[in-house]
Amino acid sequence: CNYRERVMQTIVLVPELDDRYGQDKIASRISLYDALYFHQMDNLLKFVPEIHSLETVHCVLVDKSQFLTKQQVYAWGEVADQLNIPALAYGLWTDFQGNLFEGSQY
Repeated sequence: CNYRERVMQTIVLVPELDDRYGQDKIASRISLYDALYFHQMDNLLKFVPEIHSLETVHCVLVDKSQFLTKQQVYAWGEVADQLNIPALAYGLWTDFQGNLFEGSQY
C-alpha cells in the first residue's frame, strides 16, 4: 500500500490455489488488489525479471508465501539480491497442527 501511495509499481503474486476473491485478486482490510498467479513449478527468479523487463518494478510481494516451495524461497531471496528489488512475503508459519509449511520453514 505504501508503494502505491508513492505511485511506485508493485507486483503482487499469489499461488494459483488461492482463488477466494476471484481469479488474480487478493484482499486486504482496506482494498482488493490485482495479483498475478504463480504455479508451484514456476521459477520466481525467471518470472519476476520477465515482468520487470516490460515495466519498472519497485517492489514484489508474495501473498500466501507458506505455499512456496523450497526452491521458490531461495529464488525469492535472489530476486532481492540480483535484481535489487524489495521482495516481501506474507504468509502463515504453521498449519492448524503446528507443523511448519514448506515455504515458512525455508
